[in-house]
This record gives sequence, C-alpha cells and structure tokens, in this order.
Amino acid sequence: MNFIFNLAYREMRASWHRLLFFFLCIAIGVGSIVALRSLVQNLKTALVGDARSLMTADVQVSAGNAWNDETKAALERAYASPLVTAHVEVLESATMARSGEDWLGTPKMVELKAVQPGFPFYGEMILADGQKFSHELLKERGALVKQTLLTALGMKVGETLKIGNLDFTIRGVIEQEPGNTMNAFSIGPRVMIAYEDAVAAGLTTFGSRARHRVLFKTRDGEMDRLVAQLRNEIKSQPGVNIRSFRFSQDRLTESLTQVEDYLSLIGLVILVLGGIGISSVTRVFVQQKMKTIAILKTLGGRNASVLGAYLVQVMALGVIGSLFGLVLAQILAGILPKYFAGILPPSIEIH
Repeated sequence: MNFIFNLAYREMRASWHRLLFFFLCIAIGVGSIVALRSLVQNLKTALVGDARSLMTADVQVSAGNAWNDETKAALERAYASPLVTAHVEVLESATMARSGEDWLGTPKMVELKAVQPGFPFYGEMILADGQKFSHELLKERGALVKQTLLTALGMKVGETLKIGNLDFTIRGVIEQEPGNTMNAFSIGPRVMIAYEDAVAAGLTTFGSRARHRVLFKTRDGEMDRLVAQLRNEIKSQPGVNIRSFRFSQDRLTESLTQVEDYLSLIGLVILVLGGIGISSVTRVFVQQKMKTIAILKTLGGRNASVLGAYLVQVMALGVIGSLFGLVLAQILAGILPKYFAGILPPSIEIH
C-alpha cells in the first residue's frame, strides 16, 4: 500500500499542471449543481414559509371587475362572520402618473395599489430611511412611491403627483412591499394610496382596468371553512377567484420544483461536458505514462500495484475537485443574493 500511495503522490506532484484541467472540470461541475440546487431549495423554503406574507392575508377574493350585488351581499356576510377577525379592500390598477408641478412633463406608467386601514395583515412594509409605515401616511391624499418613479420624473418626497383627477403628496419611498417580493417584471413602479382616494380620483369608473381584492384574516383553524363558505355563496359573478394562502404555497412549491429540476438538468449537462474533458485528460495522461508502466512491469511490478497507484491518483483528484466545487458553490451562494437582491425575498438565507 505504501508503494501505491507513494507512486500516486510522486506522479501527481510531477504532473500537476497536466491534471489541473481534470481538477477544474470536476470542481465546476460539482459547484454548479450544488449552487443551483441550493439556491432553489433555499428559495422554496423561504417562500413556502412566508406564504401568508406573500398574500398578506389568510384568504383572498379577487375579480377583474367591480363586485355585482350578489357578490357584495356575500362579502358583507363574510365581513360579519365569526370566522373573520378583520378584512380590508384593495384596488390594483395600471395607470398614468406625472408631476403635479410640471404640467408639460412626460407621464409615467405606474402600478397603483389602493388600500384600506389595516393593510397588510402579514408581512412588513419597509420604507426608506427607516420610516415606519402607517396608514396615516396615505390619509388626505398621501402617496408612497418607489424610488424609480422619483428618478424617472425628477421628483422628491414632499412634491405632488397627479393621478387621475387628484393631486397626491409624496410622503415616503417604498423599499420592500409585502406581497410584491417576487414581482421582478412589473410594468411600472409601485404607487400606494388610500382606497377612498382612488375612488375619488375616478380610478373605478366605467372602463377602468382596476382589479378588486378583499383580504381576510381568519380565526385559527377557520380558514378552510371561510373559503368553502365564499365559494358556495359567490357563484353568479364570473371571473371571481377565491383562494387561501395555502393555494399560493402549493403553486409556489410546484413551480419551484419544476425550476429546480430544470436547473439540475443544466448542472448535469455541465457535469457531463466536464466528464468528457476529464475522460480526454485521463486518456492522454495514461498514454503518456505507458513507458513508466512498462518499466514498472519489467521490474516486477504487479498489475494491482501499478493500476492501483493511478486509480488512487484519479480518486484523490476527484475528491479534492469535489471539495473545491463545494467551496465554489459557497462563494456563489454569497454572491447570488446580492446580484438578485431586487428579486429574491429578504428572508431568504442561502446555505
């Protein structure tokens, strides 16, 4: 055994520059698979654990049109139900906004969200400069906006923003919004105002593209009963969607599992391509050592000893390359959250 290990060590020391490509192929292949799967699995853990925060409620009822009379009656009954502890109405719409001071300025498409007091039930609204979110900021035509909107319009906090028929005073900058963590492909920056101000601004009139939502916070263990009750009572209005946070949880889990499988396939392809490189390097290396092997054989070396030395050498390179791949994956795990800071949820921890 000493002969095998000594020969393997001497061969590696003498030919390390030729085996470097072998080493890197293994490291990159292992590192890519570990990094990609770790990212998706940690993302899945963070999102599934924060499913309530993504919806900001236990149960949500939504529709692309204003509620009809039967749906309104069913919602009113749900508001008074002992299953519900609180509810808020939310209005979302894509609309135009421009500076209230610059009438000739170019308007900007924004994603408007109008909320009632109590929003959000779960999750935290993070504002710039450590400012605490409160519905008081939205009263008397107040607005919270994304920094990208201020930059695009050349505005700052304290100035007025024209939306619909009203002027709104910008009172803060949104850094993180619950329920909008993964929305990396929005059509415009977020603007948040009070629900009653959106109605007064004419954003719910005929022809508007507003989406209506009602968010419910339920008593412990009563969520499924409320969903069943609403689905049984709201039948006349088409396009009404009723779901709990568990629906979002299941959909996220399914989607992320598919993403994980796809990324794992990419990593496997990388490893296979690396394997081709490993095979080529190993074949050339062994061919170059044929004379050395022949000399060892003529000096009485046994097949087990000669082949064992090169087998130990290849296995050692594989283990070292795999360990280096894990180090590479750990480095990528530290870089990826910073690179995708605007997409990944703040609660994610990459391991």
